[in-house]
Formats: sequence, structure tokens, C-alpha cells
Amino acid sequence: MTVLQSAGGVDENGRPTAVVPGVPAAPVAFASELLERAAKSAEARPFTPPRPDQWIYTEHRVRRGDTPNGPLSDDPADTRTSRSWKRADGKVLAYMENGKLEKSPMMPASSPPQDYASLAKLPTDPDALLKWAYTEPGDVAEGVPTVEGKISAYGKLSVILRDNVLPPKVEAAVFRAIKKIPEVTLVKDKVDMAGRQAIALGRVTEGYLHEEILFDPETYEYLGERAIAIKDNTSRGEDMVLSVRKGDLLRLTVQVEAGIVDEAGQRL
Repeated sequence: MTVLQSAGGVDENGRPTAVVPGVPAAPVAFASELLERAAKSAEARPFTPPRPDQWIYTEHRVRRGDTPNGPLSDDPADTRTSRSWKRADGKVLAYMENGKLEKSPMMPASSPPQDYASLAKLPTDPDALLKWAYTEPGDVAEGVPTVEGKISAYGKLSVILRDNVLPPKVEAAVFRAIKKIPEVTLVKDKVDMAGRQAIALGRVTEGYLHEEILFDPETYEYLGERAIAIKDNTSRGEDMVLSVRKGDLLRLTVQVEAGIVDEAGQRL
């Protein structure tokens, strides 16, 4: 990750001390509490904005599956590593393909935006940011977010966290905006990401899928995302039938590194 923080210890009375200054060391009880701790952790992080000619580097581990959109492998070895670089001015994207660094122009407009210049201009007020997240046609009816709008906003904010390095105030606003989306709940048990423990929150989409955001249980830094089936489901498309069972893991992306580098191809 971009910042490593030392683990907390205990005080003179044997009580745990906070890893992040100003953030309680006690166990998290609610999703809103986890998100507020993540916001405060982001605000406490040292940060120097990138120059326009610098690059935003992200590295992810992504679990594979046998069929598109189907359950993922149970074997942690079935994982691929993805590395990408985005120039901070939003003009060029770089990625590894067959061991070679390739470059291409970035899309001038995407939803949500993926260039640092646009992301840095996002509102730092959580209410304003959430209003921005409800921007697609049909997401809001008579001033009230629709079901589709809630899903869309949650998905947009999750993608922003997954694929970028954000200014601390923007990242904190993302967490506090997610707090305002209904039906976001804490996952009771810690998530095992191939030996790396995480604490998670999420919301149910399509009635069977729990889409989760993963955090470090001590520093509350963003770690990645996953989606898991919470009940059996069968969906039918034009040319296929896809069945999943309760407990099937359908998406797992772990953010290994995220930071600012001087050149495409450079790693942290």
C-alpha cells in the first residue's frame, strides 16, 4: 500500500492503543464506524500531489475463475497480477502485455473518472460527493435515490477506491459518502485473503450478491474488494445459464500497491 503504519501497542493499563492517531483501538461494531475510521486514517496520511507528468501506479492481485462471471477458484494460486500506470494529467495509460510495457491514450471521459486531475476536483463534502455519484439518468426520482441509483453510487465509489490514488480529503469524503448509502452493513467475521486478514463491509445487489469493500483491520486502509453469493441464484441470458451457490466467491481484487512514480513501468 502507499503508506505503512506501525502496529499499535498497549498503554500502562494494558489497554490497546490506536495504530492511527485519533482513531479508537476498540473493535469496530458498525459499518458507519468502520468508514469513519477509514476516513480519519486517510486524513492522517502524508501526501504530496503528483506533478502532471508523473504517473499513478496501481498493482492488483485478481483471482481467476473457470467461466466468465462464474465462481472463482478456491485455490489462491489461481491469481493473476495486474499492473497499470496512468499519467496524472489523464492523457496516457500504460500497462504490461506479454511482458512488454504498452501505452495508449486514456479515454477523455469515463464514469467514474479515472484520471487524477478529475478525481482531485471531486467534492470533499460527503453530501456533495454523494449527489455527484447519483448522476446517471434515472438514478434519482423526485429527489429520492432509486434502488438502481444506490447500487450505481456504491459501485462508482468502490471503483474510485480500487483503481486510483486519491488526495486524502477526497478519499475521506468517499468513505463518508458511502456511510450515507442505505443498507451498507459490516461483515461480522474477518475475511481471509490468502493469509491476509481484512475487515469488510458491503451491501446486497440483485438480491443474492454481497459486494464488499475490504480494509486493513488495524490501519483501516483500503485493501480491495470482493463479491460473494449469499444465496443460490440462477440467471439466464441470451446464450447461457449461470448458476451460483451460496458461498461462491465471484470477485476478489486485492490492491497490493498504489502510489506515485516518475515513469511508466516504474514500481514502488
